Amino acid sequence: TGQISSLVYKMAITMWVLTILSCVITSGQAALIDLVPFVGEDESKIEEHGPGICERYYPCGYIQVNSDGITKQNYCRCPGMAKCPLEWDPEDSHSITQGSDQYKFCHKVHRSICGSNDVAFTSIITFDALGDTVDTLYRVSCICPETHVYVVLNTLDREDRMVVTYTCKPMSLCAPDDDCKIVSVNNDSTIVSRKCRCPGNFSCPSNPTTGVRNLSMGKGEIRLIKCRY
Repeated sequence: TGQISSLVYKMAITMWVLTILSCVITSGQAALIDLVPFVGEDESKIEEHGPGICERYYPCGYIQVNSDGITKQNYCRCPGMAKCPLEWDPEDSHSITQGSDQYKFCHKVHRSICGSNDVAFTSIITFDALGDTVDTLYRVSCICPETHVYVVLNTLDREDRMVVTYTCKPMSLCAPDDDCKIVSVNNDSTIVSRKCRCPGNFSCPSNPTTGVRNLSMGKGEIRLIKCRY
């Protein structure tokens, strides 16, 4: 269980994403391995170093519109005099928009629609000798078709870095024990990730008052929501 707890902690630091969260249940433990950027205890470590310079084809920021408002995350600094356009605008040619998520880029971007086996998204988290996060990079290689979601393709976990690649798959129908939605919350932002489609007359509520599992993680929490009738 010690190894599982360490893996959960590392993965939860990944983008107080999106990316965007997938929940894998292993021996009763929740392993969070998705894109949604989560601001945890290592946030101060990242701030000490400051965001690095953006590499080409890597997003400089992320925006999500959800029931709690608009959440913005800055990933890296644009080179030279360029600035990251952290405003929702699907027509600015600096954005890749997927539903309520938008990835912002320093330069103009043109991405094709992903094929069924293409790597759509890559997250790279670098750790120091103490296991603290010192850098994060995210690459969007192509755009998922509508009604598709990110699914983990491969995970490489080393002492100094974690690399997770994702592919696009149609959103599946929720099983009885599945979480249909995962919400990552900290003091000033909220990120919502849909994981599956609720069957029949069931729905996946955004702000349910009951039946929610809460997991404390760093300075925030993860809310696991199930389908409701």
